[in-house]
This record gives sequence, C-alpha cells and structure tokens, in this order.
Amino acid sequence: MHQLVDFNDTNPFPVYVPSGKLVRVQDDFSLVNFYTFAEEALSVGGTSTGFTPATFLSGSYPQLAVVSVEVAPVRVRFVGTPTTTVGRLYPIGSVFEVWGERDIKAFKAISQSGATATLWVDYARPQVTV
Repeated sequence: MHQLVDFNDTNPFPVYVPSGKLVRVQDDFSLVNFYTFAEEALSVGGTSTGFTPATFLSGSYPQLAVVSVEVAPVRVRFVGTPTTTVGRLYPIGSVFEVWGERDIKAFKAISQSGATATLWVDYARPQVTV
C-alpha cells in the first residue's frame, strides 16, 4: 500500500483522485505503481514532431511516456528544435522514458537519416488509491 498524504503548501506533488480529494503519493517513484492509459505509433520524418496531445490528454496529463524507436534513428530535444545533427541521438531499438508534464509537452523528435521512423509511445499516470 502506498503512503498517501493530504495536499498542502508543503506538499508540491498533488494527484487528483476521482473522489475529488487531492492527495500526494510518496516522493519515491520506485514505490508508485503506474498504469498505461493511452498509446500511439508516432511517425517521425524530416520535420520536428511532438507527441499527439489528442492521444495523451485524456483527463489529466501523463507523468510518464515510454518510447521505443523503430525503422530509423531519431534525434530528440526538450528545449529548442532538433535537427538531423542536433539533439540526443536514439538509434533503432532504443527505449527511453520521458518524465513529467513539461517534458512530455515539450518533446520534439526528427529522423536523423531522413527515413520515416516510428516511435511507439505508452503514456502512464500514477495509480492512486484512497
């Protein structure tokens, strides 16, 4: 069972629970269960592409996106726009995580080679029980 603490000024990580009560999950994410609520296959070509808001905006924002790279390598940035030579390089077969609302919203990827890559993305939220 996860330790739940009421939301207050000293508690910066509130989580909305369907009952309407704001609670906080213990800060150690290794103790928190996450559940996948949406997924997408994102095509990434020669122009900068972000995650699809219509896919991940179902209720509150996801706190985690797990991404796997297929078909072609990609470059990724969270500040600014990636190019074929600028950004973190993820080769085919890479799996990486994007944590937090800000980085999920800011995520941009571009194909490094110009070939269309496929990013398989799973979006997850903390599972909270009251």
